[in-house]
Amino acid sequence: VHPRLRLEDMRVTATEPQVVASIPGLTSALTFPSLGAVLGDLPLRIIHPHDPDPPARSLLEYLRYAIRECEQPLDAGYVFQPIGEHASRSQGMLPATVSAELARLYRVPPGLQEDCLGCIPDADRPAHRWLLVGPAGSGQHLHVDPNGTHAWCAVVLGRKRWRLFSPEDHALERALVIDQAAGELVLVPAGWAHEVTNLDFTVAVTQNWVPLHSLDAAMEVVQSTAPALADLWEACLQDEHILKLPNPHPRPRPNPSGEEVETPSYLCAIRTQDDWRKLCVSSVHPHVASTQGVKVIVKWADTGNRVDKVFFLNTERYRMHYFFAAEFLNEGLGAEEFADCMYTGVDRHLVLLTIVRYVSIPAWTIELAFADTLASNAERAVVAMQRARDLCHFGDQLRFLPTNSEQIQAYQQCAVPGPPLVLPLSLIHISEPTRLLSISYAVFCLKKKKKLK
Repeated sequence: VHPRLRLEDMRVTATEPQVVASIPGLTSALTFPSLGAVLGDLPLRIIHPHDPDPPARSLLEYLRYAIRECEQPLDAGYVFQPIGEHASRSQGMLPATVSAELARLYRVPPGLQEDCLGCIPDADRPAHRWLLVGPAGSGQHLHVDPNGTHAWCAVVLGRKRWRLFSPEDHALERALVIDQAAGELVLVPAGWAHEVTNLDFTVAVTQNWVPLHSLDAAMEVVQSTAPALADLWEACLQDEHILKLPNPHPRPRPNPSGEEVETPSYLCAIRTQDDWRKLCVSSVHPHVASTQGVKVIVKWADTGNRVDKVFFLNTERYRMHYFFAAEFLNEGLGAEEFADCMYTGVDRHLVLLTIVRYVSIPAWTIELAFADTLASNAERAVVAMQRARDLCHFGDQLRFLPTNSEQIQAYQQCAVPGPPLVLPLSLIHISEPTRLLSISYAVFCLKKKKKLK
């Protein structure tokens, strides 16, 4: 049995597949009533092992046929429905507005939101997320995910069996077998060949992405297999950090009235609410409604143990710290080396932060990356947070929100003072078993996590 990990133990940089036991709320909105309300009578993309052109069916028609009318379950085919604006490009695909509503029924797992392909507009990006519905025995043949992408898959209902082969196993002789149950998340690193079979009638969502540490390797794959996509991707990446330091040249950005206003590449402090509006991006946490965020880089001096400069980034333009640092701070590292250095390096000459405003609460938090465990030189990270806090007009409201359990322990043991600590809440989801074509009732409660000794 493949080990089941807690969410906080998941590692995006792992080179072998992982299974996360449970992520509350990840797919709780993906019920048959909600799917039916969004999809209505629209025909879905169905693939069939023996029929290259199976009849088009809506979700309800498919379920009725597969469950009640079909003599052999596999004759129903397998719903393999793309999600996103690109889903409207091919014949029989969903309208973009409907596909966008479908995407809102689930959230990207915590720690997996940073996607280097996300700089490409969704309408131009290759299909990368899907809704999967199919009977026992259906599934996907042996394949390697394209474009050097990683993949995650969350099962909503039913079970899947995975057979995975490492990139070094060219003869496909040593399969890693994983049986995935409802509620579990499987992560597949780039380059792993895999085939997937549904053990029961199964509903799932899956998505491909490129994490920061794999940017260079994925670009190399795309350049050799899809040169046109590589050119587009490189242009979009370049557009994220096209302006040079030390002069934060302004760049047009629409204001609420629709007029274009000039915005800087960065600021050295956030003194007013107008400064915040110039830098922030909405929905910095895709799984939390009504959030705004600003990326922050704190640079330490080359000599002496002191902060040299703090950069509050134009986060609409620089969605990842790496883009800003690689171009403007002379960080000649590849993406993978950069991530290792910033999260685990002893020197920590750059500390990467995100300030988040929770609009509806209201609250302000300062956060470290999910991959940062504070295992190395935690004092520098804490001093950096405090320095950034001092440079914000809302600094007295700013609280440190850990994104994993290691950060909590390291922060509480740190000798230097930092922003007040706010502990995250854990979510308990108690639900009766999901039944096809019926509503599942649920009770939610929140409890405070136990304080670590």
